[in-house]
Formats: sequence, C-alpha cells, structure tokens
Amino acid sequence: MKSFRLLISTLAIAIFATTNLAATNITDNKTPEIHESAKVARATYKELRSDVTYFVQNPKLKQNNILQEDVMISFIVNKQNRIELTNIDAKSSYLKRFVKSKLDRQEVRTENIVQGRTYNIKVSFIQR
Repeated sequence: MKSFRLLISTLAIAIFATTNLAATNITDNKTPEIHESAKVARATYKELRSDVTYFVQNPKLKQNNILQEDVMISFIVNKQNRIELTNIDAKSSYLKRFVKSKLDRQEVRTENIVQGRTYNIKVSFIQR
C-alpha cells in the first residue's frame, strides 16, 4: 500500500513539473512581444491622457461652486484622429457640458491609437 501511494505521488509530481515547465516555455517565447505591446499601450494611454487634460484646462469651478470632482470620460478615436465622446460621468452638469464642449471632435496628436477602441480616462478637477 505504501509503495502504491509512493508511485501515485511520484507520478503526480512528475506530471505537475512537466506541465509547469511546458507552460513556462510557452510564456517565455511570447514574453518579449507581450511586454513590448504593453509598453506601447501604456505610452499611448499616457500621451492620450495628456492630450485630454490639455483640452479640458481652466474650467470655472469657483463660479460653479465645485471644490473637487472626478469625471470619467469614455470615448473612441475615429479615422481622422478625432475624439468621439461616448459617455461623460460627472456629478455636476456644468462639468459635463464643459468637458463635452472642450473635447468633442478634438483632434489628438497621439500615435499608435487603436481607432474604434473605447478609451476611459478619469480627470480630477480641483479648485485652486
């Protein structure tokens, strides 16, 4: 009985080790590609976020009694590299109108954008 348990345990460990090794080899072959595309995606997102925050500068927060508010902006970039807003999630109707007036149909200069993909960017507005 002990030898049977030992045999089963040995087989289980051998199968686990082989499966683990095979999975590691598959991942290692694709890792540089995945890391490279992830780096490009992060850089693209940072550039796109920079473009968006540039367009929505200087809202009149004080005149509209807004101390601080986060706004979630969802949009796609069309073939002409222009922003098409799909959703603006804001508590204040002023900020919703402000973001829409400043962003809708603006041309972005960011490279490597995936056209037609939905981008979600959170922008924080803080009264100074």
